[in-house]
Amino acid sequence: MVDYNIEVAHIYADEEFGSEQAQSLVMARQVIEKLEREGKTYCVTLMIDNYNPDECFLDANEYLQTLRTCGLGVDYLVYEADLAGHSQVVMDLMDDKTRDSYQKYIKKKGMFPCSFLLSVWYLLRFGYIEDAAIIHKVSEREAAFCARHLISVVPQRFDTVEKKATKIILSTRHCELAQNIQRVYY
Repeated sequence: MVDYNIEVAHIYADEEFGSEQAQSLVMARQVIEKLEREGKTYCVTLMIDNYNPDECFLDANEYLQTLRTCGLGVDYLVYEADLAGHSQVVMDLMDDKTRDSYQKYIKKKGMFPCSFLLSVWYLLRFGYIEDAAIIHKVSEREAAFCARHLISVVPQRFDTVEKKATKIILSTRHCELAQNIQRVYY
């Protein structure tokens, strides 16, 4: 287990590398430099959203190479659609009121809200959901995936979703984990 699991360069599978991802890399490098000065261990993770787009044309290998060329290597890759397979784990951890609310939403919309899948992502990164098949090791660097603390380097526009996902974590038996979730917005 590492001290920190750092999410960077979030992208939708129907997008290409752009200024938003470039900003993420700048901020992520600052975070990593600080952690290294403090002697902390970390891994760098990437989640590609292939759950919400209607079409998926992003070449993950090409995208990872672009990130490396820009100076940031990613250790692990996870696809958002794969997180849906762990929905029941999170449902079983939630309090009744929160679970009922999300079940109604999912039944009405026919899909999981981003905040729900993000809570699965958090629990996966903390090691409370185990599924090696959906965690793709994409670097040679020795670093465990699971961490005691999470840092998500994401655009400010994700703030509402991030906060809702934290509320989900607070509604679970693992509510103490919420204090170990940090965000760096740009």
